[in-house]
Amino acid sequence: MADRASSATGNPEVEPNRTEIKDPSRIIVTAKYDWSKLGRGKHIELSRGETLPLQFGEHLGRGSTSDVHEATCNGLRIAVKRRYLSRQAVDIASFKKEMQILERASEHHHIVKIIGSFVQARTVGILLWPVAGCDLGVFLDDLDTLQPQTTRSYYYPGHRKYKRSFISLHSDDLFLRFCDIHAITPDSDGIFEYNIDPAFDLLSSSFGCIASALAFLHGQGIKHKDLKPSNILLTTRERGTLYLTDFGSSTDSSQVTSSMTESGIRGTPRYFAPEVANYEPSGRSADIFSLGCIYVEMLYVYSLLPLKHLYARQTLRDHSFHANLESVIGGLTDVLLRYPLLSNREQLFSDLVLQMLKVDHHDRPSALEILDTLRSDIAAKDDDVFGRLIGSCCKRMEILA
Repeated sequence: MADRASSATGNPEVEPNRTEIKDPSRIIVTAKYDWSKLGRGKHIELSRGETLPLQFGEHLGRGSTSDVHEATCNGLRIAVKRRYLSRQAVDIASFKKEMQILERASEHHHIVKIIGSFVQARTVGILLWPVAGCDLGVFLDDLDTLQPQTTRSYYYPGHRKYKRSFISLHSDDLFLRFCDIHAITPDSDGIFEYNIDPAFDLLSSSFGCIASALAFLHGQGIKHKDLKPSNILLTTRERGTLYLTDFGSSTDSSQVTSSMTESGIRGTPRYFAPEVANYEPSGRSADIFSLGCIYVEMLYVYSLLPLKHLYARQTLRDHSFHANLESVIGGLTDVLLRYPLLSNREQLFSDLVLQMLKVDHHDRPSALEILDTLRSDIAAKDDDVFGRLIGSCCKRMEILA
């Protein structure tokens, strides 16, 4: 099935005349895709009495404005984001805006794909692919609870000696999540232990892959406006692929002369940039501050320093990063100086993340500059097969913005 569906580039495509889709690693959705098989195209309206042609599964969670359920569409596992319209005209406009942003954003391989949409009575829905194994927030919490219990030395042909870390997993839920996103491998000695290094490799490469997706968004004139770990999905695709999701807060500034905005949905307070928290005009650099906050959490976990040490530094009633910025930066400096797993990248992260967390938005780097910085590290360490800061999927991809 995958071979028959391959395009000239080798990527499986969603074809309108197929009755069922297997489990692809990538999909391309055309504007004519008739997911409902009702002959109405990609975006449909249903009367109140019509049956929605989807098989619904478990509840996956709640976004900024919607509920999300797992569903099956023509054999493809998808997520369905549904919103009840309390103010029909206003909510329909918001729904259409999110859909239009998704259509343009989903060209990047680290952004969720829109399969289609529907309107029925006072409910609207967006069909999204893929279904996540978990999100980055859950993944960080999982890793934060685990400490490697055993280390063993190995030699990789042509490379330096290295150690692998092993854990024992006693939580069924955690075990299933880690297996689902290929974040562990069984111990070859047959002991009931698992190599946790794939999880840290996934975390390490996520720095660059997230920056790549954000650079593409900003190049398209799109501000995400709600970047946080729970809006970064991790899936089984291609050994732990990540996807940015939840564009309900996003805005499109591609048709205006300035990217600065003064109103609209504001995202999640913990990751607010200072200008957003102060109700000042904000632009794409507000996303950069939010990404800097995410990087701080990732660095704590990657360095095996418990997140509770970070939370202890956010002591004010307002637990946001911007309100505790001086203390957070002091803690980050301590992490970079004291913990060796960063593979001598202390200066790179110190310079980069501190710039991302600048109070003055003019002083923050662009997403493309962040991506270039992480790529320059790859060029300097190309013989190191461990701890790469960007996945092979984004390593040689160019974003012309």
